[in-house]
Amino acid sequence: MKISEDLRLQCLEEKMVLELKIADIVDAHGVKLADVVAANERKMDAMRVKLKKIRKYVISQEAWYHYVVGSIVTLVAILIAFVVGFKFFR
Repeated sequence: MKISEDLRLQCLEEKMVLELKIADIVDAHGVKLADVVAANERKMDAMRVKLKKIRKYVISQEAWYHYVVGSIVTLVAILIAFVVGFKFFR
């Protein structure tokens, strides 16, 4: 009876040691995972800041239309000025 009791205690001790090792591995994995999550959060924050900076310079669709139309009108006016200039000063 004493031998079976000793074997049972020895098995329990081995089981507890194994559980502690598993708990340490899980804890270490949790720490690593938390580090990865924190690093990704920092990257996402940096990306958000970059996007905010870019959005300052984004032109709205209506403003883009006016910009294109104004550029075309300006180019046509310059071409007309060159044609008229060459006709009169030639």
